[in-house]
Amino acid sequence: MSEKIRNMMNMAKKSQASSTAIVDLLSSFDIVNACEEEEFFYKENDEPVMEGDPVGIDLDRGQEVRLVLFSNIYWKPNY
Repeated sequence: MSEKIRNMMNMAKKSQASSTAIVDLLSSFDIVNACEEEEFFYKENDEPVMEGDPVGIDLDRGQEVRLVLFSNIYWKPNY
C-alpha cells in the first residue's frame, strides 16, 4: 500500500467524521482486475493472474490516474 494511501487512511481514522472521510477515500480509487491477456503475474511463483482476479487499484490523483499493484503482483506486458 502506498504511503499516501496509508497517510490518508490514518487521517480518516483520526477524523471525527471518519465514516465520511473513509467514503471519500474509497471513492478516489477503483479495483483493477486482470484481463484475458497474460500481463500480470504473481511474484512468488511467476504464474499469471487469472482473468477477473484483482491486481491492484487505480488511484485518481486529479490530472492523472496511477495504477498501484498489490505487493504480490508484477506487470510484464507482452510487447
